[in-house]
Amino acid sequence: MTPYFSHSRYSSRVCKKGEFGADLGCERCHTGRYAPSAVNLPENTTTGCYATPPGYYATKNGMATMHSNMTGATEIVACVAGTYSKGNATFCGLCPAGFYSNIRASECISCSVGKYSATSKSSSCHDCDPGKYAEESSIKCNACPAGQYSISRAQSCQNCTSGRYTSADSSSSCVKCGLGTIQPQKGATKCYACAPGFFMRASGGTDCRACSVGTYQNKYKSSLCVSCAAGNFQENTSAINCLRCPEGRYQAAQGQIRCFDCEAGKYQAKDGQAECDTCATGYSSDPGMYACRICAVNYWYRAYYNLGQNAADNESLTTPSCERCPLNARCGGGLCLPEPKMGYWSQGIDRSTTNPDDLEFIYKCTTKNCEGISNISVGCSFEWSILSFPDPFARRLGESLFLSPGGGIPEKGPMEAANVTVEACTKGSIGPYCAACKTRWFFFKTIVKLCPVHDGFIC
Repeated sequence: MTPYFSHSRYSSRVCKKGEFGADLGCERCHTGRYAPSAVNLPENTTTGCYATPPGYYATKNGMATMHSNMTGATEIVACVAGTYSKGNATFCGLCPAGFYSNIRASECISCSVGKYSATSKSSSCHDCDPGKYAEESSIKCNACPAGQYSISRAQSCQNCTSGRYTSADSSSSCVKCGLGTIQPQKGATKCYACAPGFFMRASGGTDCRACSVGTYQNKYKSSLCVSCAAGNFQENTSAINCLRCPEGRYQAAQGQIRCFDCEAGKYQAKDGQAECDTCATGYSSDPGMYACRICAVNYWYRAYYNLGQNAADNESLTTPSCERCPLNARCGGGLCLPEPKMGYWSQGIDRSTTNPDDLEFIYKCTTKNCEGISNISVGCSFEWSILSFPDPFARRLGESLFLSPGGGIPEKGPMEAANVTVEACTKGSIGPYCAACKTRWFFFKTIVKLCPVHDGFIC
C-alpha cells in the first residue's frame, strides 16, 4: 500500500513505528491507520500512515482494542471467523445471531433458509433438523405444527397429503391412515373411521368404499365387508346387515343378492335357511311354499268335521290326512276328492256326516250309464270357494290350503263348508249306480234314450 505524501521544506528527522511525518514533526497514525516501521524522513518531506483494509483491524504490538479512538497503530490483524470489519477499523465487529462470517470478512453473511445461528460471533450456521424450518437470518428453527412436516434444512413445512396425517409437532414425515380409516383433506391431524356399511382395505385411503351387494359390515373402522351367510341375502350396497330368506325360500351359497323359491315338492317353514325340506310321503307343494300342499297327485284329502255356525265352533272328527287314491278312482292331489274311473260311480262325501271309517264311496256300476267323469272335484282348487275347512286345518284366509310342514294339520283358514254329491252318470241317467232314468228318459235295453213326443208314448 502506498502511503500518502505531501512536500514541505523541513530538516531531516526520524518517525517511529505508528507515527507519520507531519508539518511540525512526527505524529501518531490516526484511528484506523497504521505505520509498521520507523522512517527517516528527508528534509522538506511528509509521510502518511497506511489505511487498514476490510477484514482487518489496526493495533499496537498485536494488541487488539475495542476503542474506536485508538491512534498510533503499528500493524494490522485479520478478523477471525465470526467477526468482520469494513476497513480503517481498530477492532472487528461481532456477527449477530442469524449471521456468520469466515476469517478476514468485510461483512457478515445471513444464514440461508433452513439454517440458523443462535449466538453472535458464529463462524457457520447450523442445519434445521427434520420436522423444523427456518427462514433467512434465523436465530432458531421453528417446529412444524401438527398436520405438517419437513425434511432437514427446510425453509417451510409441507401439508400432509390426503390419506396421511401427523398428530404431533416437529414431524419429519406423515403417517398413512390405517386400514378402515381415511382422510380426504390435506394437512390433517387425524384420520376418520369408515362407518358401518363401508370399508377401506388399504392404508393411506382417501375415501371409504361401500360394501357391495351380497355383503355387509356392521362395525366402524373396517377393512373389509362380510359376505352374507347361506340362508341370507342383500341386494343393496353399503348394507349394515343381511336379510334372512323368508319362509318358502332358500339360499345355499354365501354372498348372494336374492333367495330362491323352494321347488315343487319341497317347503321351508323357517326363515334364513340354506335349503328346503322335502314334503312327507303323500304331500306336495307349489314352488315357494312354507308348508306342503294338502296332497300330492294320486292322493286325496280325507277329513271330516262337525260344522258349527262360526269358525270357532267347527270341530274335527278325524285328523286330516292324505290317503292313497282308491284303486278305481283318479286323484289329482291338492284338496280334491277321488274321481271315479269309467264304469264306476260315486255319490260323493258328506264331510260333516260321513262315518270317518267308511272309505267305501266308489262303486262299480251294473249298467253302462256310469261315465266315470264327475265334477266331484268342484271346489277342490287351492282357493276353495265351496268346500273349505275350519280352523285349525286351513292356513290362510282366502288363499291356498296347506298342511303344516311335512304334512299334518294346517294352522288356520276360511270357515265355509259344503257337501258335494256327484253321480257321474251318462245323460238321462240318475240315482245310485246311474240305474234310474231322469224324467222324459227311458231304458232301451241297456241304453238310456229320450222319450219320443209322438206316437202316444209317454215317459
